[in-house]
Amino acid sequence: MNKSLTEQWFDWFEERILSEFGMDVKKVAQYQPDVSPLVYCCLHHKRVPVQKREVILSKKIQDGEWQKNKDWLNLKKAIEDGLDINLYMSKSLKNWNSIDYLLYTLDIRHLHFRKNKDGGIGNELVFGVFVDEKFYAIDIGTHHNIYKAQEMVSIAEKNWPTELFRYTQSIQARNTARIDDKEFKRFANDDRYQFNLIAPAHGEREDGSSYALSNNQNSAIASCVLNGIDYGKLPLRAWCAYDNEIRKIEQIQKHLRELHGTDKLILRIDKKRKKYVVTVCKQRQVQKEFGFSKKEIICSLYDSY
Repeated sequence: MNKSLTEQWFDWFEERILSEFGMDVKKVAQYQPDVSPLVYCCLHHKRVPVQKREVILSKKIQDGEWQKNKDWLNLKKAIEDGLDINLYMSKSLKNWNSIDYLLYTLDIRHLHFRKNKDGGIGNELVFGVFVDEKFYAIDIGTHHNIYKAQEMVSIAEKNWPTELFRYTQSIQARNTARIDDKEFKRFANDDRYQFNLIAPAHGEREDGSSYALSNNQNSAIASCVLNGIDYGKLPLRAWCAYDNEIRKIEQIQKHLRELHGTDKLILRIDKKRKKYVVTVCKQRQVQKEFGFSKKEIICSLYDSY
């Protein structure tokens, strides 16, 4: 039985997930081949690309006792040396459809001071934002600090005004209430309420100027139902990548069927050249190439964004 181009696309991501993450995607709950590209995108979405970075400390961290903490200094050096720091994150990093509410809403990540083969361990955490080749370390605390979103925004604004976040100038935003810790915690932990902030964080800087963050600093969260199966809430960015690429591949299939009168097609994804290479299997084989979309985010390049 010949597989369609979309089915071959699903298979390609099954192989990528196994080779990059050592994970058998067929074992995820409610598995269907169609979900493989989404699993791949979501696994990459919460990871930090491996590269050297400058670590910039907030005054609060500089004035604390953490400069004597061996575990923190080891983590800081790992970030500066460009080591793979993803194992310092939560163990839920391997759970493809788990929600990191603080990350998705405010783009603030948290890393454990210590790790084992399964992920971060211990209660000490550093909270910060990765921007290009820098890591802005905002605060150090425990798991309780995950829900102190407004406090972290205030610290960041005090140290690096206008550098870490996106802002809005709307009158409505300036008049909204500050983030409430209890409300933020409820939205983060209860599946019924899990969505990004409706009202952005806001406040005043030391120079008297005001700020209001625009919503969804990392990604909006959207419900994902695929072929009638509900996979919960996922980053909207990943869902858009999926939709953009599968429509493109379906268009290629339709075009080649009409042009050559056959559905016997073999797909190869050339990431380096950013092309879909399709072999048309007739009496005489024909090879066709189609470029990746230049304007849209797609699953095949998700690890590059």
